[in-house]
Amino acid sequence: MKTNRVQQMLVAMKNNKELATSKQLWVINDLCEQLGHNYSLPLSKYEACLIITKLKEEETITPEDMSDESDIIRFTGWTMATVEEWKDDIVIEHGLHPDDDHQEILERVIMMILDDAKEHLLNKYYIQWLTSQA
Repeated sequence: MKTNRVQQMLVAMKNNKELATSKQLWVINDLCEQLGHNYSLPLSKYEACLIITKLKEEETITPEDMSDESDIIRFTGWTMATVEEWKDDIVIEHGLHPDDDHQEILERVIMMILDDAKEHLLNKYYIQWLTSQA
């Protein structure tokens, strides 16, 4: 029932094109600062609602939840080139195929990152990871 009401509200906001409220903009601003994202204005209420939902979902992801290149970049601060280098090293070291074994390669990179979390994770995520290990 509640989900249906939320869907109706989203559809109404999407069709209305009314600009985002100041409260929505403050929430987006705070979450973007915490998560290192940038968005441009003006935003409709609908766009603001979608951004807030996306940012709040990102906020709940932990280092243990890493699953792809974008997660690795987010938690380590690495460039895509660095991630690709690590993946290439795994391919060479273990004789894996870059396309066929993509997920296994990512899992091995993530495992290596978490095995030496203090060295590789950004400090705020390292602290979060340490807390989750206790």
